[in-house]
Amino acid sequence: MSEFTVVSVAEVRNQFRQSVEALVASAKGEWESATNKGPAKNYEPALNGWSGDLFDLEGMSKAFSREENKVDMQKAIADARKSGTVGDLIASVKQGDYLAVQERAFRLKHCGRVRATVHAGARMYGHQHKAGLLNKGVIGEVEDIVRKAKNFA
Repeated sequence: MSEFTVVSVAEVRNQFRQSVEALVASAKGEWESATNKGPAKNYEPALNGWSGDLFDLEGMSKAFSREENKVDMQKAIADARKSGTVGDLIASVKQGDYLAVQERAFRLKHCGRVRATVHAGARMYGHQHKAGLLNKGVIGEVEDIVRKAKNFA
């Protein structure tokens, strides 16, 4: 008979925590500016080894690194006999997804007009597509819920 061991490997990673703390500081600065309690402050991510140079597009990824989360995921599923938990997967993916969203938003905020227009066009193409966000995602989800509700009755 084989033995199975479950050991949690996920942690709240520093990169994730620092990234959220930078957003908190930015929100505080925006609030202070809006209420005439201080100057406006631009959002600046936790640099994590990035120089802060907006033209260093490759290096910018360091500020939003998801490497620790990737390692946690790999550890959780690498050995079926010594696996991590579902919570490890959820925590690692959630932190990584949050960092990825922040990176995309930060890059888009600092890109030029042409690039921003192309990004917006690509998003809108996805929104209007028959298998896109609105048709398949929004309408499809409600159709599935209604179908399940009718089958349940």
